[in-house]
Amino acid sequence: MFKLFSTVSATLLIFAGVARADEPQAILDKAIAAHGGEAKINKYPLLTWKSKGTVHVMGMDIAFTADYVRQYPDKAKTTIDGEVMGQKFNFVQVVRGNKAWHSFAGNVMELEGEMGDEVQFQLYTEGLTRVLPLKDKEYTLAPAGEIMVNDKPAVGIKVSRKNHRDVNLFFDKATGMLVKAQSRGKDPAQGIEFDQETFVSDYKDTPAGNRPGKLVIKRDGNVYLEAEYFDFKGSDKPDDSQFDQPK
Repeated sequence: MFKLFSTVSATLLIFAGVARADEPQAILDKAIAAHGGEAKINKYPLLTWKSKGTVHVMGMDIAFTADYVRQYPDKAKTTIDGEVMGQKFNFVQVVRGNKAWHSFAGNVMELEGEMGDEVQFQLYTEGLTRVLPLKDKEYTLAPAGEIMVNDKPAVGIKVSRKNHRDVNLFFDKATGMLVKAQSRGKDPAQGIEFDQETFVSDYKDTPAGNRPGKLVIKRDGNVYLEAEYFDFKGSDKPDDSQFDQPK
């Protein structure tokens, strides 16, 4: 009887261990380690990087280059250069706390209402992909199930926070690396909503930990944007002036 009880107890403990490995906290701990560890992820308050890619919109494939400046969680500047139908353009978007603006062809607009809310949500979601912020008690984490991403199993965390839409993050089951983010998105200008899936891959060792070198965004299953990220840099000197209203 003692042997039987011991065997049953050991079996239950094994299965309990498997269950715990799939719980949000265990997934998060593994992900933080995989992305470089807490100290490295959080080392620099100011981050910059570049990208090149293509956005697919209105039946056009628009090539672009971009520069990014981030001071998480609530400051961001993105500068995009491209060409549409033979016309070059420059687009700048800035977020500073609860304010947001964009500048296009020299015209500056403050983004208010739904437009401002959506820009804020995009930055919020981007910040979550750094993984480390999920340790904050303001976030509620729940299991989001297991799916296949690029033919590999990935386990998910559902991230909830007051006054924010839910975001599902999926991590490679073997490595712990983030491979997909999913949420509802909005285009206030067109008055439409869509399911947005962001796939990240080709991780690089950067001053801010392991960051993805490739990104693909799908909206309702259709490829919306493809990009490569490079030239990651970090600075320990915050510079709020970079997030002033564009001129």
